[in-house]
Amino acid sequence: MRVSLKTRISQDYVSEITVLIALIVLGVGLSIASPYFLNFRNLMNIGLFSSIMGTAATSMTMCLLAGGIDLSVGSVMALSGVVVAVTATKTGNIFLILGSGLAVGIACGMFNALMITRGKINSFITTLSSMLIFRGFAYLYTDGGSVICSNPFLKWLGRGYIIGIPVPLIIMIACFIVFGFILAKTEFGRNVYSVGGNASASFLAGINVARTQFFIYVISGMMAGLSGILITAQSGAGLPQAADGLQMDIIASVILGGASLFGGKGNVIGTFLGILILATLNNGMTLLNIPSFWQLVAKGAILLLAVVLDVMRSGGYKKNAY
Repeated sequence: MRVSLKTRISQDYVSEITVLIALIVLGVGLSIASPYFLNFRNLMNIGLFSSIMGTAATSMTMCLLAGGIDLSVGSVMALSGVVVAVTATKTGNIFLILGSGLAVGIACGMFNALMITRGKINSFITTLSSMLIFRGFAYLYTDGGSVICSNPFLKWLGRGYIIGIPVPLIIMIACFIVFGFILAKTEFGRNVYSVGGNASASFLAGINVARTQFFIYVISGMMAGLSGILITAQSGAGLPQAADGLQMDIIASVILGGASLFGGKGNVIGTFLGILILATLNNGMTLLNIPSFWQLVAKGAILLLAVVLDVMRSGGYKKNAY
């Protein structure tokens, strides 16, 4: 019995343990290379940088677990962010500020969800198209310009601290806790894993596959909307070009954390560690004054490595019937 338990633990958490070891090795290496790395303020900067990616990565984990993907999250962040900035400038009402950002995210998520579940369009094609649509709306809404926002509440939300910890980092951690509970302890979470493992078998088992997928993409849009609020809060402006390409970092972090592009495998613990690896690497390259062009090369290599690792873990391409 004891051997069986150890075997099961090693099989279930081998990806997470591997990523944790990689994070520790990266941290040790950067602390040797730069005397500023282990500075408390720098560590909080890493947490602050990871908060926007991490908040959206919680729902991206859910998308990948279900065998889908959401390429539109960066554009949803930008659209939500500019709407929040305009709302904050015109009204200053906290509830309207937060509500407008989340409402935009939910509306975008519903659009994706309907195209995927009702229109029967592949999630990759749907969200690739909506990525361009939502980004275009963000530029149209601001006429291509930025919307300066000096709302005190947003300033606190994006750059405030609670007992020395950045507010966005607290929000991200809370999101991971909530999504960890949903995926591990609720029927909806079990359905997400089941649909990603085999959608056809899930349907035959009585699971409403379309409804599960619908709520996954609505939730993804909502979380991207929340991330958009945080972007505007941190930058002090609604930027239509914000989060351009950030979805690739988010997807890479989720896959690095052990989630499979083929669905049915992964968890938010691995995603959290994957987010920390990318945020730490970004911070380290900045501290070491590595040129931005080489940073792009490094990010691309990490994304490729993440996909290769996923293919190796999955034993090659596995066709998932829908």
